[in-house]
Amino acid sequence: MPDSLAVSSLPCSCGSTPAWTTESGPRCLQCLTKAKRNKYGAVRTNGFDSAKEERRYRELVLLERAGLIHDLECQVPYVLSGKHKAVIDFRYRDLAGHIVLEDAKGIDRHSGKPVTLTAAARAKYAWLKEKYGLEVRIV
Repeated sequence: MPDSLAVSSLPCSCGSTPAWTTESGPRCLQCLTKAKRNKYGAVRTNGFDSAKEERRYRELVLLERAGLIHDLECQVPYVLSGKHKAVIDFRYRDLAGHIVLEDAKGIDRHSGKPVTLTAAARAKYAWLKEKYGLEVRIV
């Protein structure tokens, strides 16, 4: 958000006034501060893409403090080809020294079932296994 906002003569897209001029058009205070949801309905939480991803991170931090895992990293990019990359939520080493990759997937808010992996996600996971020999755990 810019440092200073000018009051707009037009109402916000939700119909509220006063509104401020932004790059995406007039916005009221409520729309400017509203939590944005991703395409699956999850709200970003403390920098994570979903509350589930944040909870899993906290669990992994506790495991790392207990000495059960080490070298925990978040949002690890893997280059698959010139144009394609996969960003994995968590990477760490277990007690045996093996690299573990995890992706946090949520529950569909309409059906209550786990989110089904898209064909693109399945392809990226297969590509990761082929190129790097690493499997991704879905949590």
